[in-house]
Amino acid sequence: MNTTIDPNDVRSLLVLRENDVSTHPYNQRISYIIAGNPRTCPSVLQKFAEDVRYEIRCRVAENSSSPLDTLIQLLKDPHPAVRVALSENRCAPDWLLAELVEDDDLDVLYNLADNPHMPEFALCSLAEHESPYVSERAKITLRKIHNAKQHQSMNAVGEVSKLKLLVDGTEILQSTTRVVHKNGATLRVFNRLAVRQQNS
Repeated sequence: MNTTIDPNDVRSLLVLRENDVSTHPYNQRISYIIAGNPRTCPSVLQKFAEDVRYEIRCRVAENSSSPLDTLIQLLKDPHPAVRVALSENRCAPDWLLAELVEDDDLDVLYNLADNPHMPEFALCSLAEHESPYVSERAKITLRKIHNAKQHQSMNAVGEVSKLKLLVDGTEILQSTTRVVHKNGATLRVFNRLAVRQQNS
């Protein structure tokens, strides 16, 4: 038997899995691959969301193609690792991720507080948590986000290479051009214009 598994061939993987669910030595690996593949259809993901193995449910929780109903179901999953995996799903809506802030498991809350992709309002809520274990981690994550935004803002003001334009026989040299992002708008600031008439 060919034991090579193509993770992108969802249809073949499903056929392989269905043909020998109990005895195939790669069954768990195949399920793991299918559950995490963004090309897997929603009905299959829904089925995997009810798998007895929490590792498979984790893959569904972090799968960007999992339907909203499935994500809502996994929000109440009994295994904390599944709820943490849900917080890693970049396509999960903010309101759903905010629901995780009410989780009773401190390990789940710590992982949420350490996740820079959580909504900022959820991190702010975690920063006020009664557990210093959770609140300090959320504060550190918020500081990292703030510092990254400042760094990105500073990088937005950068030098652009010199441009030469030829207009009506006149060479215009725009030098030390800066690109500035301000209030969502992109502005080009020209510090100096050098205009030279071309020799005919």
